[in-house]
Amino acid sequence: MRRHLVERKDFETFVLTNGLFHDDEVRSHCFARPAWLKRAMRTRFRRFIRQFEMLFLARMMLPVAQKLALDFRPDIIFTIPDNDLSWCAYLLSRRLKIPLVTNFQDWWPHSQYWSESERPFPWIRKVIERRFRKMYKASSLAFCTSDGMKEFLGPHANAVILFPCPGHSPQDVTPACVPDGSRPVRVLYAGTIVGDYGRSVLALAKQLAASSKFQFLVYGPQPDWSQADLEWAKAQGVYHGFVPHSQLRMILASADVFLTVMSFEQRLEIMSRVSFTTKFLEYTQYGRPVVVWGPSYCQPVMVARESDAGMPVESADPKAVVDALEKLMNASEYRRLAAGALRAAETFFSPDCIHDLFKTSIVQILPETE
Repeated sequence: MRRHLVERKDFETFVLTNGLFHDDEVRSHCFARPAWLKRAMRTRFRRFIRQFEMLFLARMMLPVAQKLALDFRPDIIFTIPDNDLSWCAYLLSRRLKIPLVTNFQDWWPHSQYWSESERPFPWIRKVIERRFRKMYKASSLAFCTSDGMKEFLGPHANAVILFPCPGHSPQDVTPACVPDGSRPVRVLYAGTIVGDYGRSVLALAKQLAASSKFQFLVYGPQPDWSQADLEWAKAQGVYHGFVPHSQLRMILASADVFLTVMSFEQRLEIMSRVSFTTKFLEYTQYGRPVVVWGPSYCQPVMVARESDAGMPVESADPKAVVDALEKLMNASEYRRLAAGALRAAETFFSPDCIHDLFKTSIVQILPETE
Protein backbone atom coordinates (compact mmCIF):
# COMPACT_ATOMS: atom_id res chain seq x y z
CA MET A 1 0.00 0.00 0.00
CA ARG A 2 3.02 2.29 0.36
CA ARG A 3 3.23 2.25 -3.43
CA HIS A 4 -0.35 3.52 -3.73
CA LEU A 5 -0.63 5.89 -0.78
CA VAL A 6 2.90 7.13 -0.05
CA GLU A 7 5.06 6.92 -3.17
CA ARG A 8 2.30 8.44 -5.31
CA LYS A 9 0.71 11.66 -4.15
CA ASP A 10 -2.89 11.22 -5.28
CA PHE A 11 -4.33 11.11 -1.75
CA GLU A 12 -3.70 12.92 1.51
CA THR A 13 -3.17 10.07 3.93
CA PHE A 14 -3.06 9.60 7.69
CA VAL A 15 -1.69 6.24 8.88
CA LEU A 16 -2.82 4.70 12.16
CA THR A 17 -0.87 1.55 12.96
CA ASN A 18 0.51 -0.51 15.82
CA GLY A 19 3.81 -1.13 14.03
CA LEU A 20 6.79 0.88 12.84
CA PHE A 21 5.95 3.49 10.21
CA HIS A 22 7.66 6.76 9.38
CA ASP A 23 7.52 9.08 6.43
CA ASP A 24 8.27 12.80 6.49
CA GLU A 25 5.38 13.58 4.14
CA VAL A 26 2.68 11.37 5.72
CA ARG A 27 1.10 12.00 9.10
CA SER A 28 0.91 8.93 11.28
CA HIS A 29 0.32 7.63 14.77
CA CYS A 30 1.61 4.41 16.33
CA PHE A 31 -0.66 2.78 18.89
CA ALA A 32 1.90 1.15 21.18
CA ARG A 33 1.11 -1.77 23.43
CA PRO A 34 0.59 -0.77 27.07
CA ALA A 35 3.58 -1.61 29.30
CA TRP A 36 1.74 -4.46 31.03
CA LEU A 37 0.90 -6.02 27.67
CA LYS A 38 4.50 -5.73 26.47
CA ARG A 39 5.68 -7.56 29.58
CA ALA A 40 3.05 -10.26 29.14
CA MET A 41 4.12 -10.79 25.51
CA ARG A 42 7.59 -11.77 26.73
CA THR A 43 6.30 -14.64 28.85
CA ARG A 44 5.40 -18.23 28.04
CA PHE A 45 1.79 -17.06 27.80
CA ARG A 46 2.51 -15.06 24.64
CA ARG A 47 0.14 -17.02 22.42
CA PHE A 48 -2.74 -16.54 24.85
CA ILE A 49 -2.01 -12.81 25.00
CA ARG A 50 -2.06 -12.63 21.20
CA GLN A 51 -5.52 -14.22 21.23
CA PHE A 52 -6.59 -11.44 23.60
CA GLU A 53 -5.20 -8.84 21.20
CA MET A 54 -7.00 -10.36 18.24
CA LEU A 55 -10.28 -10.05 20.08
CA PHE A 56 -9.89 -6.69 21.82
CA LEU A 57 -7.08 -4.59 20.26
CA ALA A 58 -9.54 -2.84 17.93
CA ARG A 59 -11.73 -1.79 20.86
CA MET A 60 -8.67 -0.53 22.76
CA MET A 61 -7.61 1.57 19.75
CA LEU A 62 -11.04 2.98 18.94
CA PRO A 63 -10.98 6.09 21.21
CA VAL A 64 -7.57 7.08 19.81
CA ALA A 65 -8.72 6.41 16.25
CA GLN A 66 -11.85 8.52 16.74
CA LYS A 67 -9.89 11.46 18.14
CA LEU A 68 -7.43 11.35 15.24
CA ALA A 69 -10.22 11.04 12.68
CA LEU A 70 -12.13 14.03 14.07
CA ASP A 71 -8.95 16.09 13.66
CA PHE A 72 -7.96 14.75 10.21
CA ARG A 73 -11.54 14.62 8.84
CA PRO A 74 -11.06 11.79 6.32
CA ASP A 75 -13.36 11.23 3.33
CA ILE A 76 -12.86 7.47 3.58
CA ILE A 77 -11.43 4.96 6.03
CA PHE A 78 -9.17 2.41 4.36
CA THR A 79 -7.91 -0.88 5.77
CA ILE A 80 -6.40 -4.24 4.85
CA PRO A 81 -8.39 -6.88 6.76
CA ASP A 82 -6.09 -8.66 9.20
CA ASN A 83 -6.38 -10.58 12.44
CA ASP A 84 -6.66 -7.62 14.80
CA LEU A 85 -6.04 -4.02 13.69
CA SER A 86 -8.49 -3.71 10.79
CA TRP A 87 -11.57 -4.31 12.93
CA CYS A 88 -10.92 -0.86 14.41
CA ALA A 89 -11.40 0.64 10.93
CA TYR A 90 -14.77 -1.07 10.64
CA LEU A 91 -15.89 0.15 14.07
CA LEU A 92 -14.68 3.69 13.35
CA SER A 93 -16.45 3.76 9.99
CA ARG A 94 -19.70 2.70 11.62
CA ARG A 95 -19.37 5.17 14.47
CA LEU A 96 -18.51 8.21 12.31
CA LYS A 97 -20.59 7.13 9.28
CA ILE A 98 -17.60 7.48 6.94
CA PRO A 99 -17.32 5.14 3.90
CA LEU A 100 -15.15 2.08 4.47
CA VAL A 101 -12.77 0.82 1.77
CA THR A 102 -11.17 -2.59 2.25
CA ASN A 103 -8.36 -4.34 0.40
CA PHE A 104 -8.55 -8.10 0.88
CA GLN A 105 -4.98 -9.22 0.15
CA ASP A 106 -4.91 -12.49 2.10
CA TRP A 107 -7.17 -14.65 4.24
CA TRP A 108 -5.13 -14.08 7.39
CA PRO A 109 -6.99 -16.49 9.71
CA HIS A 110 -5.66 -19.37 7.55
CA SER A 111 -2.30 -17.88 6.61
CA GLN A 112 1.26 -19.02 7.24
CA TYR A 113 2.74 -17.52 10.41
CA TRP A 114 6.30 -16.62 11.30
CA SER A 115 5.62 -18.03 14.77
CA GLU A 116 3.08 -20.50 16.12
CA SER A 117 2.26 -17.95 18.82
CA GLU A 118 0.68 -15.78 16.11
CA ARG A 119 -1.79 -18.44 15.01
CA PRO A 120 -5.38 -17.87 16.20
CA PHE A 121 -7.15 -20.62 18.12
CA PRO A 122 -9.90 -22.29 16.02
CA TRP A 123 -12.80 -20.50 17.72
CA ILE A 124 -11.03 -17.15 17.52
CA ARG A 125 -10.33 -17.80 13.85
CA LYS A 126 -14.10 -18.15 13.33
CA VAL A 127 -14.64 -14.79 15.05
CA ILE A 128 -12.06 -13.16 12.75
CA GLU A 129 -13.61 -14.73 9.67
CA ARG A 130 -17.05 -13.41 10.64
CA ARG A 131 -15.46 -9.98 11.03
CA PHE A 132 -13.91 -10.24 7.56
CA ARG A 133 -17.29 -10.93 6.02
CA LYS A 134 -18.90 -8.09 7.96
CA MET A 135 -16.18 -5.72 6.73
CA TYR A 136 -16.72 -6.93 3.16
CA LYS A 137 -20.48 -6.41 3.36
CA ALA A 138 -20.09 -2.96 4.96
CA SER A 139 -17.50 -1.71 2.44
CA SER A 140 -18.48 1.00 0.00
CA LEU A 141 -15.62 -0.36 -2.09
CA ALA A 142 -13.91 -3.73 -1.64
CA PHE A 143 -10.66 -4.49 -3.45
CA CYS A 144 -9.96 -8.22 -3.93
CA THR A 145 -6.42 -9.33 -4.75
CA SER A 146 -7.65 -12.05 -7.14
CA ASP A 147 -10.70 -13.58 -8.77
CA GLY A 148 -10.40 -16.35 -6.21
CA MET A 149 -10.69 -13.88 -3.34
CA LYS A 150 -13.77 -12.25 -4.87
CA GLU A 151 -15.38 -15.63 -5.46
CA PHE A 152 -14.58 -16.72 -1.89
CA LEU A 153 -16.09 -13.56 -0.38
CA GLY A 154 -19.20 -13.69 -2.54
CA PRO A 155 -21.39 -11.10 -4.28
CA HIS A 156 -20.80 -7.41 -3.61
CA ALA A 157 -22.18 -4.28 -5.25
CA ASN A 158 -18.71 -2.73 -5.68
CA ALA A 159 -15.94 -5.35 -5.52
CA VAL A 160 -12.91 -4.71 -7.76
CA ILE A 161 -10.08 -7.12 -8.64
CA LEU A 162 -6.81 -5.36 -7.77
CA PHE A 163 -3.51 -7.20 -8.11
CA PRO A 164 -0.81 -6.33 -5.54
CA CYS A 165 1.14 -3.35 -6.86
CA PRO A 166 4.80 -3.95 -7.75
CA GLY A 167 7.41 -1.23 -7.69
CA HIS A 168 8.10 0.94 -10.71
CA SER A 169 9.45 -1.04 -13.66
CA PRO A 170 13.27 -1.14 -13.77
CA GLN A 171 15.01 0.89 -16.43
CA ASP A 172 17.49 -0.32 -19.06
CA VAL A 173 17.08 -4.03 -18.32
CA THR A 174 19.31 -6.18 -20.51
CA PRO A 175 17.17 -8.34 -22.84
CA ALA A 176 16.87 -11.99 -21.89
CA CYS A 177 19.68 -14.19 -23.17
CA VAL A 178 18.38 -17.47 -24.55
CA PRO A 179 20.25 -20.38 -22.90
CA ASP A 180 22.74 -21.98 -25.27
CA GLY A 181 24.42 -24.45 -22.92
CA SER A 182 27.62 -22.42 -22.59
CA ARG A 183 26.95 -21.77 -18.88
CA PRO A 184 24.48 -22.88 -16.20
CA VAL A 185 21.03 -21.29 -16.37
CA ARG A 186 20.59 -18.96 -13.38
CA VAL A 187 17.29 -19.81 -11.65
CA LEU A 188 16.38 -17.28 -8.97
CA TYR A 189 13.94 -17.35 -6.06
CA ALA A 190 13.50 -14.34 -3.75
CA GLY A 191 10.98 -14.18 -0.94
CA THR A 192 9.59 -16.21 1.94
CA ILE A 193 11.69 -19.27 2.87
CA VAL A 194 9.80 -20.53 5.90
CA GLY A 195 7.02 -23.06 6.42
CA ASP A 196 5.76 -24.84 3.34
CA TYR A 197 7.50 -22.37 1.00
CA GLY A 198 10.82 -23.08 2.68
CA ARG A 199 10.36 -26.84 2.43
CA SER A 200 9.55 -26.59 -1.28
CA VAL A 201 12.55 -24.38 -2.00
CA LEU A 202 14.88 -26.71 -0.09
CA ALA A 203 13.51 -29.79 -1.86
CA LEU A 204 14.12 -28.15 -5.25
CA ALA A 205 17.62 -27.07 -4.22
CA LYS A 206 18.50 -30.68 -3.39
CA GLN A 207 16.94 -31.88 -6.63
CA LEU A 208 19.05 -29.45 -8.66
CA ALA A 209 22.26 -29.99 -6.68
CA ALA A 210 23.56 -32.70 -8.97
CA SER A 211 22.76 -30.83 -12.20
CA SER A 212 25.40 -28.82 -14.04
CA LYS A 213 22.74 -27.21 -16.25
CA PHE A 214 21.21 -25.00 -13.57
CA GLN A 215 22.44 -22.66 -10.86
CA PHE A 216 19.77 -22.17 -8.17
CA LEU A 217 19.98 -18.91 -6.20
CA VAL A 218 17.80 -18.16 -3.18
CA TYR A 219 17.48 -14.75 -1.48
CA GLY A 220 15.39 -13.86 1.54
CA PRO A 221 15.24 -13.72 5.34
CA GLN A 222 16.71 -16.61 7.33
CA PRO A 223 14.87 -19.85 6.47
CA ASP A 224 13.56 -22.17 9.15
CA TRP A 225 15.66 -25.08 7.88
CA SER A 226 17.76 -27.26 10.14
CA GLN A 227 21.26 -25.98 10.82
CA ALA A 228 22.69 -28.78 8.67
CA ASP A 229 20.47 -27.88 5.70
CA LEU A 230 21.24 -24.18 6.09
CA GLU A 231 24.99 -24.81 6.12
CA TRP A 232 24.65 -27.12 3.10
CA ALA A 233 22.68 -24.46 1.16
CA LYS A 234 25.31 -21.82 1.92
CA ALA A 235 28.19 -24.13 1.02
CA GLN A 236 26.50 -25.04 -2.28
CA GLY A 237 26.06 -21.36 -3.15
CA VAL A 238 22.26 -21.68 -3.04
CA TYR A 239 21.26 -19.45 -0.11
CA HIS A 240 22.58 -15.88 -0.20
CA GLY A 241 20.64 -14.25 2.64
CA PHE A 242 18.54 -11.12 2.67
CA VAL A 243 19.51 -8.11 0.55
CA PRO A 244 17.83 -4.65 0.33
CA HIS A 245 15.36 -4.19 -2.51
CA SER A 246 17.60 -1.73 -4.36
CA GLN A 247 20.40 -4.30 -4.41
CA LEU A 248 18.02 -7.15 -5.19
CA ARG A 249 16.93 -5.42 -8.38
CA MET A 250 20.46 -5.69 -9.79
CA ILE A 251 20.51 -9.38 -8.86
CA LEU A 252 17.12 -9.98 -10.51
CA ALA A 253 18.39 -8.42 -13.73
CA SER A 254 21.15 -11.07 -13.86
CA ALA A 255 18.75 -14.05 -13.68
CA ASP A 256 17.70 -16.23 -16.62
CA VAL A 257 14.59 -17.76 -15.04
CA PHE A 258 12.51 -16.84 -11.98
CA LEU A 259 10.66 -19.12 -9.60
CA THR A 260 7.59 -18.27 -7.56
CA VAL A 261 6.01 -20.73 -5.13
CA MET A 262 2.56 -21.30 -3.65
CA SER A 263 1.66 -23.86 -0.99
CA PHE A 264 0.36 -27.35 -1.78
CA GLU A 265 -0.55 -27.96 1.89
CA GLN A 266 -4.22 -28.82 2.42
CA ARG A 267 -4.38 -26.66 5.56
CA LEU A 268 -3.29 -23.66 3.46
CA GLU A 269 -5.69 -24.34 0.59
CA ILE A 270 -7.82 -21.26 1.28
CA MET A 271 -4.73 -19.05 1.27
CA SER A 272 -3.57 -20.50 -2.06
CA ARG A 273 -7.03 -20.11 -3.58
CA VAL A 274 -7.37 -16.42 -2.72
CA SER A 275 -3.94 -14.77 -2.39
CA PHE A 276 -1.58 -13.53 -5.11
CA THR A 277 2.18 -13.25 -4.78
CA THR A 278 3.65 -9.82 -5.59
CA LYS A 279 6.91 -11.42 -6.68
CA PHE A 280 5.21 -12.85 -9.78
CA LEU A 281 4.40 -9.33 -10.96
CA GLU A 282 7.90 -8.03 -10.14
CA TYR A 283 9.62 -10.91 -11.95
CA THR A 284 7.77 -10.27 -15.21
CA GLN A 285 9.24 -6.75 -15.38
CA TYR A 286 12.60 -8.29 -16.33
CA GLY A 287 11.28 -10.12 -19.39
CA ARG A 288 12.47 -13.56 -18.28
CA PRO A 289 10.37 -16.73 -18.04
CA VAL A 290 8.70 -17.23 -14.66
CA VAL A 291 8.09 -20.75 -13.37
CA VAL A 292 4.94 -20.64 -11.23
CA TRP A 293 4.98 -23.64 -8.89
CA GLY A 294 1.72 -24.31 -7.09
CA PRO A 295 -1.51 -26.30 -7.08
CA SER A 296 -3.92 -26.02 -10.02
CA TYR A 297 -6.41 -24.03 -7.95
CA CYS A 298 -4.03 -21.27 -6.85
CA GLN A 299 -4.45 -17.88 -8.48
CA PRO A 300 -0.90 -17.32 -9.88
CA VAL A 301 -0.99 -20.72 -11.59
CA MET A 302 -4.38 -19.90 -13.14
CA VAL A 303 -3.12 -16.56 -14.46
CA ALA A 304 0.06 -18.18 -15.82
CA ARG A 305 -1.97 -20.90 -17.51
CA GLU A 306 -4.40 -18.45 -19.12
CA SER A 307 -2.00 -15.70 -20.19
CA ASP A 308 1.51 -17.16 -20.77
CA ALA A 309 2.77 -14.73 -18.12
CA GLY A 310 4.52 -17.74 -16.59
CA MET A 311 5.01 -21.50 -16.92
CA PRO A 312 2.68 -23.31 -14.49
CA VAL A 313 3.95 -26.37 -12.61
CA GLU A 314 1.03 -28.01 -10.82
CA SER A 315 2.75 -30.95 -9.11
CA ALA A 316 4.29 -30.75 -5.65
CA ASP A 317 7.17 -33.00 -6.80
CA PRO A 318 10.32 -30.88 -7.35
CA LYS A 319 11.15 -33.15 -10.30
CA ALA A 320 8.25 -31.48 -12.12
CA VAL A 321 10.00 -28.11 -11.72
CA VAL A 322 13.21 -29.59 -13.09
CA ASP A 323 11.25 -30.90 -16.09
CA ALA A 324 9.85 -27.39 -16.65
CA LEU A 325 13.34 -25.91 -16.52
CA GLU A 326 14.50 -28.50 -19.04
CA LYS A 327 11.74 -27.33 -21.41
CA LEU A 328 13.04 -23.79 -21.10
CA MET A 329 16.35 -24.93 -22.55
CA ASN A 330 14.46 -24.97 -25.86
CA ALA A 331 15.07 -21.57 -27.49
CA SER A 332 11.55 -21.10 -28.91
CA GLU A 333 9.90 -22.03 -25.58
CA TYR A 334 12.20 -19.69 -23.69
CA ARG A 335 11.43 -16.80 -26.06
CA ARG A 336 7.68 -17.48 -25.91
CA LEU A 337 7.55 -17.31 -22.12
CA ALA A 338 9.96 -14.36 -21.91
CA ALA A 339 7.66 -12.45 -24.29
CA GLY A 340 4.60 -13.51 -22.26
CA ALA A 341 6.16 -12.20 -19.06
CA LEU A 342 7.03 -8.86 -20.63
CA ARG A 343 3.56 -8.54 -22.14
CA ALA A 344 2.01 -9.07 -18.70
CA ALA A 345 4.36 -6.50 -17.14
CA GLU A 346 3.28 -3.90 -19.68
CA THR A 347 -0.47 -4.54 -19.36
CA PHE A 348 -2.39 -6.19 -16.50
CA PHE A 349 0.69 -6.45 -14.23
CA SER A 350 1.78 -2.86 -14.89
CA PRO A 351 2.11 -0.79 -11.68
CA ASP A 352 0.69 2.24 -13.52
CA CYS A 353 -2.37 0.29 -14.67
CA ILE A 354 -2.91 -1.19 -11.20
CA HIS A 355 -2.61 2.20 -9.52
CA ASP A 356 -4.94 3.87 -12.04
CA LEU A 357 -7.57 1.26 -11.20
CA PHE A 358 -7.01 1.85 -7.48
CA LYS A 359 -7.29 5.62 -7.85
CA THR A 360 -10.34 5.74 -10.12
CA SER A 361 -12.23 3.18 -8.00
CA ILE A 362 -11.77 5.31 -4.88
CA VAL A 363 -12.55 8.61 -6.60
CA GLN A 364 -15.87 7.19 -7.83
CA ILE A 365 -17.14 6.67 -4.26
CA LEU A 366 -16.03 10.02 -2.87
CA PRO A 367 -18.83 12.46 -2.07
CA GLU A 368 -19.16 15.23 -4.61
CA THR A 369 -17.89 18.62 -3.50
CA GLU A 370 -18.96 21.98 -4.82
